[in-house]
Amino acid sequence: MVWDAYYIFDDEKKQLQRVKRKDVGYSAIQYVYGEQGKRESKQYLDEDGNLVMHKENGYAECRWFYNEMGQLEYIQYLDENQEPINKPEGYAKKEYIYNAGGNNVDWIWYDSSGNEVMRKYTPFW
Repeated sequence: MVWDAYYIFDDEKKQLQRVKRKDVGYSAIQYVYGEQGKRESKQYLDEDGNLVMHKENGYAECRWFYNEMGQLEYIQYLDENQEPINKPEGYAKKEYIYNAGGNNVDWIWYDSSGNEVMRKYTPFW
């Protein structure tokens, strides 16, 4: 787990105090990595460690899922209740499709209800 947090020095208490960045709406970012060193989640947190929405990105948590070959299978975006939420771009999940050779050849974007909203195919030569 890796933390990236914002602090100010409290002169009265003579200690650092975690604060929320008003421009983006969070106090800390927590990154979680799996056993193989691959990123599994990124969470935006308030001063008390609760999930909070990022004002610009439009989500509170991002999760990465991998297939049995260790390739990125999909990324999912969640709100502070860990429910799927659409990013400002209009999708809540991005799926990666691979050919038999293991090359990423297709992407599918889904909204928070699981409906396909866009697909991009890239032929592999």
